[in-house]
Amino acid sequence: MALEAFFRTTAEISVVLIGFVTIFLTFVMSGKETSKADRMHSRALLITAFPLMVMPFIPIAAIAYGASEETALFAFHLSGVIATVAIGIVIYWFFLRMTWAEIKEVGMVHNVVSGITGWGAGGFFLAGALGYAPAGNAVTAVILAFLMTGTALFSFAAQQMRLFDWKNP
Repeated sequence: MALEAFFRTTAEISVVLIGFVTIFLTFVMSGKETSKADRMHSRALLITAFPLMVMPFIPIAAIAYGASEETALFAFHLSGVIATVAIGIVIYWFFLRMTWAEIKEVGMVHNVVSGITGWGAGGFFLAGALGYAPAGNAVTAVILAFLMTGTALFSFAAQQMRLFDWKNP
């Protein structure tokens, strides 16, 4: 039962997060010309927030159909691995279409921290799917995934407010 509460809480936080991200992007991006860096931030936010919303529903459905908690946890880890790899491929594809100057405009805070937390989450999902401390890895992977999305949101807001423009304090 505690495991199902974890999945439900993760789903609830994810729904709130994607709603906030959508509203944030609607207000920030509407009515202005956007650069590739701005589009990269907005795409990264939406692409990483959506799987976090969908993933917890898979084990919730499995439990509703009578699956054991072990099976539900495995399904959660497996969906996390698949989502992390898919997100990584899509983000990598976005980066291939950008110049080095545009990548620097996105910001190294966003690129490095989001990359480390994203692939770290994927590693914990994979370790959990392979049976290594599944419950602990699920919690750690979710925390890292939320940190990844939060870092992207923070760095995008900071870029819009020019917080890291050290030449013009």
